[in-house]
Amino acid sequence: MRVPPDGKATKGLRGYLRSLRSPKSNTWYGDLDPRSWRVVVGQARARHLGIGDLRRGAAIVRATRSRGRYLCTLPRSGTNWLFAMLECGLTLSDGGEGSYVLAPDRTPAGDDEWVFDGARSAWPALPRGLAHALVVDRGRAVGEPTFMYGHEPLPQGLLDYRRSRPVVTVRDPFRAAASQARKDGVEHLLAEPRRLVSVADRIERFLTVWDRRLADPSMGSQALVVRYEDLRADPLSNLILIDRHWGLGVDDAVWGEAVERCSWEAMEQAAGTRRDTARISLGATDLPPEMAEYLHERCDGLRTELRVLAGS
Repeated sequence: MRVPPDGKATKGLRGYLRSLRSPKSNTWYGDLDPRSWRVVVGQARARHLGIGDLRRGAAIVRATRSRGRYLCTLPRSGTNWLFAMLECGLTLSDGGEGSYVLAPDRTPAGDDEWVFDGARSAWPALPRGLAHALVVDRGRAVGEPTFMYGHEPLPQGLLDYRRSRPVVTVRDPFRAAASQARKDGVEHLLAEPRRLVSVADRIERFLTVWDRRLADPSMGSQALVVRYEDLRADPLSNLILIDRHWGLGVDDAVWGEAVERCSWEAMEQAAGTRRDTARISLGATDLPPEMAEYLHERCDGLRTELRVLAGS
């Protein structure tokens, strides 16, 4: 797999050699690039992966690439809720109960994660996340069908978007940035203004890069864009659209049951007393005026087709 043309290129031979000595630990540079295999070795050592783990990971990547199922989401646009509904529907379709728990500190970043009974169908698209998932779900079967998810192009993952059928979720940019600010911690961002800039940069880059990608007719015809606001209003219709786009073959009634099991009320109840988790809505608390003004200035001025769609 080659790195897509909007991937971050290393300038010059010296820059490449520096990158070869110390590649970014969470970036896939392409299957034939030696930096990628240094990333594999680094993750294997850090996570204590054995040969069986590596073979399992390679099988997951091959299966996902062959079918092109890739969920690429704007940060804070319902990522975990959507893949929870997808996991639930696939589990139910496979004869499982569709039950789940909120497992604490389960991601590489130390966030909570929804864990369903049965096989795991959703796998992280970034090297670090996949390596971590191989460890925490070592005794769990790999689901069929399988898909990968992530916030790529931040940074480049294991899938080449040009050879996939991505489902891309978007949200009103200001609302997405405001939600990210709340997740990161308002007080923390006020104390570290550069981090607030990074929040806006992240939203802008996602929309700008995907806008350019989807402008290519060949890519646009392969992608399905889902607005977070539409997903909230009618999750069942959007799950059915994703099913048709990916060829999952799950009955519509099963998706209806997945929507009920993964309703916001049901997931809030499953979270119980753990009100500090980012896996349920953090609430629309007001941001400080200066923070809201900055995010409005950055987000409302975006003039991309995808931004117009996201904010419509």
